[in-house]
Amino acid sequence: MMIETTRFVLLAASAAALSLIWPPQSTVIDLTVTDAAGRTHTLSFGAHSAATDTMDFVLGELPVPPAPGEGTFDVRLIDPPGRSRGPSTGLYLDLRPLVSGDQIDTFAVSFRTEHSAYPMKFSAVQKLADVCDSIVVLVDHEGAFTREPVVNGGWAMTDAGVGRLVIIRYGVRGVLRGG
Repeated sequence: MMIETTRFVLLAASAAALSLIWPPQSTVIDLTVTDAAGRTHTLSFGAHSAATDTMDFVLGELPVPPAPGEGTFDVRLIDPPGRSRGPSTGLYLDLRPLVSGDQIDTFAVSFRTEHSAYPMKFSAVQKLADVCDSIVVLVDHEGAFTREPVVNGGWAMTDAGVGRLVIIRYGVRGVLRGG
């Protein structure tokens, strides 16, 4: 009798916890990065109602292989300054817990290509006004940050000496159910 009662309480607690995040909700920005040689890769970042502060394998947050050798095209999401999820070589999808429509989230991008393949162009696939209030892009000059203007959902990096930027997303719009 005690085992059945315990099992019922655990099942009820699990169902109650699941109902807090069911149906799942998410909003994601797809960011396409293209170098002057035409190589391209798309990264995705955003928020999900089932996301946690750790790597969520079940949501598709998977570590990527180590960066290839110098001078090869490589783009990946990395832990932003002051936030570490543990040892990781980066991600192609990075999600934060979806808490409210006015939350502010920070993401970091590591990128590189051969010097002759600059500029590198960054473009949001979605219209940014549909998925967030605004974004700010900060270029990381080895710890000193400058703001990069975002025009029509995109920007270009011309300095081959820069390999990291920080994206701050303000607000969450266009929350999708079942994501």
